[in-house]
Amino acid sequence: MKNFLLLGFLFLSSIAFAQDDSVKTKNVTVNTAFTLASKNVWRGVNYGNNLPTLQGTLALVVKEKFEIGACGTTTINGDKRGFGNWMELYTSYTINRWSFTIDDYYFFSYDSLNDYFNWDSKTTQHLIEGRVKYNIDKKFNIMASYNFYANKDAQKAFYFEAEYFIKPDFSFTVGAVTGPSWLNYYDKGGITTIGINGYRDLKVSKKIKIPLKSSLYFNPNYKNIAKWDGSGYVDPGYNYLGRNPVNFIISLNF
Repeated sequence: MKNFLLLGFLFLSSIAFAQDDSVKTKNVTVNTAFTLASKNVWRGVNYGNNLPTLQGTLALVVKEKFEIGACGTTTINGDKRGFGNWMELYTSYTINRWSFTIDDYYFFSYDSLNDYFNWDSKTTQHLIEGRVKYNIDKKFNIMASYNFYANKDAQKAFYFEAEYFIKPDFSFTVGAVTGPSWLNYYDKGGITTIGINGYRDLKVSKKIKIPLKSSLYFNPNYKNIAKWDGSGYVDPGYNYLGRNPVNFIISLNF
């Protein structure tokens, strides 16, 4: 699996860097992004001990179809309780309105060994997911995903999420996990997200606008977010996961 991912990353990189200078400018783009959020809520789970979160992305896009990148998330003070710090490597291919993505998620533990380069199927902390998404920009999107690689004890399940736009600046979101899932931090399947989202641009100047997103999320499955019960060793960071039935999040994208 490790070799498969490395080959995939190297393959996409070689496509990009094999271009001559004129083609590079036209067909290859380096994307960077930065997000500041009041809290980190992902698939209904509040990560990072309810702290504000910073997220940065660096990606290489080839001909607006192939993309390879890294996304880092951290609590604003670096606190690792509640798995608020994680690294995501991804590679994606887009054709028309469909995108196919492989994500490698790594959640940094609070007080255990963070052996990032351990890919052993018996002990690895990496969780690799395949995602398929259909998107009509600012109208509708739907995504299905599955955690196909993790350590041998990991529980796996499908995750589904859809967003429908009433207006370009207003949408509804629904998400659900089909069963226990280590990647999604649930002990039982259920609806994880029922939400509404508002979008607008904050005008800093005539030429500069900062996208703002406000979301109100309800989680009917919040009681089944994974929790450490004290039996054996489980990272106590679990006890700092936010098991909130409702969350309000404001985020700024730079």
